[in-house]
Amino acid sequence: MNHPEERLRRIAARFALDGAIERIEGIGHGLINDTFRISCRGRYLLQRLNTHVFPHPAQVMENIARVCRHLAGKPGDSLELIPTLDGADALVTGDGQWWRIYRYIEYSTAHQHCPDDTTAYRAAGMLGRFLRDLSDLPAPPLHQTLPGFHDTRARLSNLRRAADTDSVGRAAQTGATLERLFQLAPLANTLERARMPVRIVHNDTKLNNVLFHERSNAALCVVDLDTVMPGLALHDFGDMVRSAATTPDAGRRRLDTGRFEALLGGWLDGLDGLLLEAELDLLASAPQVITYELALRYMTDYLEGNHYFKTRAPGQNLERCRQLLCLLDSMREQAAEMERIAARCRSRGA
Repeated sequence: MNHPEERLRRIAARFALDGAIERIEGIGHGLINDTFRISCRGRYLLQRLNTHVFPHPAQVMENIARVCRHLAGKPGDSLELIPTLDGADALVTGDGQWWRIYRYIEYSTAHQHCPDDTTAYRAAGMLGRFLRDLSDLPAPPLHQTLPGFHDTRARLSNLRRAADTDSVGRAAQTGATLERLFQLAPLANTLERARMPVRIVHNDTKLNNVLFHERSNAALCVVDLDTVMPGLALHDFGDMVRSAATTPDAGRRRLDTGRFEALLGGWLDGLDGLLLEAELDLLASAPQVITYELALRYMTDYLEGNHYFKTRAPGQNLERCRQLLCLLDSMREQAAEMERIAARCRSRGA
């Protein structure tokens, strides 16, 4: 969405910034929210919350405000919300748009791709510490702002419904891919049947949601808090592996077991003993589940006409699904090695 600079200046001026606004520029690689950097005496990030993706913005902002204030009392950097001139955590404009401002973390950068195992270890350690630091957040529970977000069984049901309806006539173009997804259905029950504890988790643990120092490459803090809500810790770990422990092989994605070990070691070190045995038992299985879940979502969106994920071509979501199935096959082929790695590392999380 395009936003005229004068409008952005009027919005930003309604927050408690330090000094007059000198410059506003669009930044970021995000696919959901619009993000701008503001320069005045200090620097800030102005964001428009996408209320199509997040239909309960008041709950999202209440969650974020509670998380930010809690993390401010912990060691290290964390996001800081800047209040409006009226003392609110967000601004709602006359047209119903929701805006917020964070203080910009200087000398920070984000990696779009994981360059090495050290970076993987540091990112995972920061994400593990994030869960540990939120484990003592006082009641009441955070809002469940996206119900069923990681409900793999519901995602499978959605795909079955989309395939039966075939509203845009694409089911015949999926070849064997659709049937393959249905054959893998037992994966949908892997985490739910284990009766693991519900924790406060991030739910979107891509590598670029950890900020690093641009010179030392030390991990600084976790960002993109819109999806922080009650959930399973292993969903966070599985998504981390899916996004940061893969390498291309002849154009297909495969699991890098060395990167998997770096991520697992860092995450468990950051958690510092938080996990229960039921969670530790499924460390090697979680990446398969979350990879399968995202493949289900891509196929569902393809069959329904590509309404959720941004695409550059009509068949892109189908290709994304097929790439994830290649990655899932790689994980399944290397499952025994993943279990051995988990066994070596799990003493850190016990």
